[in-house]
Amino acid sequence: GRIDMYALWSGGQDSVVMTDIAIKKGWIKGVKAIDTTIHASDWVDFITEQANKLGWDIEILKRKDEKTYEDIISTHRTLQGFPHQGIHNIIMRELKMTPLRDFVRANRDRKILFLSGVRLDESERRFGTVRPISVDGILWLTAPIYEWTNRQVSEYAIEYKLPIHWFNKDFHIPSDCACGSFAHLG
Repeated sequence: GRIDMYALWSGGQDSVVMTDIAIKKGWIKGVKAIDTTIHASDWVDFITEQANKLGWDIEILKRKDEKTYEDIISTHRTLQGFPHQGIHNIIMRELKMTPLRDFVRANRDRKILFLSGVRLDESERRFGTVRPISVDGILWLTAPIYEWTNRQVSEYAIEYKLPIHWFNKDFHIPSDCACGSFAHLG
């Protein structure tokens, strides 16, 4: 059967480049962003305004149960002391993957594939964990720019004047997750 594909846009350089390519090639039905509840303060406005300027059909997904970052941290003793890198994957599964699962469950009559901007060259941490295709239960994800270098992504973003959130530029972490686990200046 037919597969509906959606690009995932965080506001960062990798995901905006991947989304722009997916739209230009006609691969996707729409763009999804995920409200992690721990994003930069102007993230929702940025995502909405830039998508409108670019003519992108965007939907911001939220957890169906409306749990926030604070709710999750306060109810899991193992997450005390967050943010730190060792627990980041646990909290991101809660904040990012749950809204995607909720979306898939609400659309059971369709096959859904999400396109991600993750890449091998993105960071040392990503190098060991990124896969071109990932299956996590009912979630299917693919990474169309998986093998792109930092230079290729940067040159594409500059050439097409793509919007990148200031948080990504200044702190080198996604603006949709301001937890600070991987932040660094410069």
